[in-house]
Amino acid sequence: MTQVEISNELTGLAALAGYAFTPAGTSDSAIFWTNPGGEIRFYVRSDGEESFTLSVAERSLPEQFELYGTSLRTIERYLLGVFGTSMRAKRGLPRLKFASKEEQLAPGYSLDEVDADGYIRLRNSKGLVAKSRGRTSVAALVKLSHLLSGSVQDLVAAFQDPAGGPAVE
Repeated sequence: MTQVEISNELTGLAALAGYAFTPAGTSDSAIFWTNPGGEIRFYVRSDGEESFTLSVAERSLPEQFELYGTSLRTIERYLLGVFGTSMRAKRGLPRLKFASKEEQLAPGYSLDEVDADGYIRLRNSKGLVAKSRGRTSVAALVKLSHLLSGSVQDLVAAFQDPAGGPAVE
């Protein structure tokens, strides 16, 4: 099993958004949780050699599948979007507009048709990148394609900039 080692950049942005972080350690998952209270919790788990699953739980509800990624980088970029949006809301900044329609995918990315189990897959030239399911999957995967296309530094700067910046346009 691959260890879940979350980057300092992501834990730093999570802290700005009001999330605490508990590394995997002896548990099977790394956990981001709203601080105080833990009302919302994101669990990052390794599924094998190079794949990861992100799930979310709110209040006392059970965990729900959020995203499968073929790398920890993919999961981290997804969470960067979640925490960047939360940080902006916490600071009273306007919400950033991200591409959300299939025809707005970042260059080099494509989406598969919904499969029999309801999953939609995001691919690039190397193959599968991520998969998700549910009514907001297309928008989430299109946004993820853009989050994967920029540098972490540029994306964090864009989330912190009151006007947003070119990294998210």
